[in-house]
Amino acid sequence: MTPPRVAGLVFLVAVDAAAFTFLLTPLRSGAPMLLLLGVHACCAIDSGVLLAGATPPFARATQWEVGAFAAALSFFVPVLGLLGVVAALRLGLRELRPAEDARWQLVGEEDLEQLPGHRSPGPSIAEIRARLRVRTPETAPRRFEALLMTRHLSAKVAVPLLELAQTDAVEEIRLYAFSRLERMRRDLELQSDEITRALETAHPRDRARLHLRLAECAWELGYVGLADGLVLDHALQRAEENAEAACRLQPANAAAELLHGRILLHRRAPDRAAAAFERALRAGHSRAAVLPYLAECAFGARDLAAVGAVLQELDATAPDHAFSRPVIDLWCASAAEPS
Repeated sequence: MTPPRVAGLVFLVAVDAAAFTFLLTPLRSGAPMLLLLGVHACCAIDSGVLLAGATPPFARATQWEVGAFAAALSFFVPVLGLLGVVAALRLGLRELRPAEDARWQLVGEEDLEQLPGHRSPGPSIAEIRARLRVRTPETAPRRFEALLMTRHLSAKVAVPLLELAQTDAVEEIRLYAFSRLERMRRDLELQSDEITRALETAHPRDRARLHLRLAECAWELGYVGLADGLVLDHALQRAEENAEAACRLQPANAAAELLHGRILLHRRAPDRAAAAFERALRAGHSRAAVLPYLAECAFGARDLAAVGAVLQELDATAPDHAFSRPVIDLWCASAAEPS
């Protein structure tokens, strides 16, 4: 160790010893102790950097990062903290890494499945649907097993698979799918009833939030496919009424305006939906998230030139958007062609 490092460590030990002595003796004023702590902090940072420079190079940390870490340890634990840092940096980090690096080995799928703790990925949605469609007496256990795998899927994806299973010839499969769908409906209805009761005694500042939650529950019922026909129309009407109430009670609510626009778009009112989406943008909603809905509004209004213009803006705003790339390319190419 070089003389500067030795001098820094000796001075820090002296400061720590003085601070320890002050702690054991009655003091009339705390100013000397605060001064010693300030000097100790400066010396701790300095000694930490010096010790970091004396250690072998770290793989993922710079000299200053190691020094700051060492300083924090030695500052908050006087004397013992310094000795612990010295022991760790001078003794604990001197182990050399192996001379030979471990080489990659080619492992087959069969060998991988035999490794302890390995979890093979479950079947995809397409595989689950294919299993449910192969309706022979021999494949009934596999169909029920595929039906159980839908428990880990989102409601939007699971509901069509459960409805497909309701047409199965095996009664157990039909009953299980029916019970799952009824449970989803009941959960949404119970949540709506709870919010409605809370709305009756809610404070005026909370009413907009509760109306929005009611709109979300009614919208979820139709969005995931748990309602159709007259039930779907009633659910969408309730969702629209509560979304309008939320927007009226809190005009600059971007989330409420976006949900209101999606409901109107689903009810085939593209002009009103586009106005709601524009209000959501003015309220601060992300433009890249709203542009696909604006393109759908333009398509519903049969304004094909506006569809291409909106998708061109979407392509420039978010080129990696989850919106289908072939659709964007097709409409952008059509908009670029001379009429």
